[in-house]
Amino acid sequence: MQNLHVRRYMTMTPLTIDRHLPLKTAEKLMQEHKIRHLPVVDGETLVGIVALPELSFLAALAGLEPDRMPISEVMTRKPYVVTPDTDLYQVVTHFLEQKESSVVVVEEGKVVGVLTLIDALRALVDLLAEARRVTK
Repeated sequence: MQNLHVRRYMTMTPLTIDRHLPLKTAEKLMQEHKIRHLPVVDGETLVGIVALPELSFLAALAGLEPDRMPISEVMTRKPYVVTPDTDLYQVVTHFLEQKESSVVVVEEGKVVGVLTLIDALRALVDLLAEARRVTK
């Protein structure tokens, strides 16, 4: 069986958000586009990632001002980063070992994709479908 690469299953050209924008803007973007992970950039440089469940939780905290708090205050500062040619097996193993659910895909210093646990499940479905065809 051939190696599967991140490129095949990643969301290409994902939305990103500037680190200075408020938490509320990130939450709104994610809800409008039905996404759960949003890379945070400074210019074109990746500086972090945020996930919708954490944003929703933080936005609900008493005393927090989601319209004023910059996303840089709540982002994960060192997201897991790979290239489009990274072996999917390596990424899924990382997800399992670190209990993470997303990876930012970077090529030549620019964000080119995001791969999530849901994308990894799509790969599993493809592999299971292929296995069924082979055994029939």
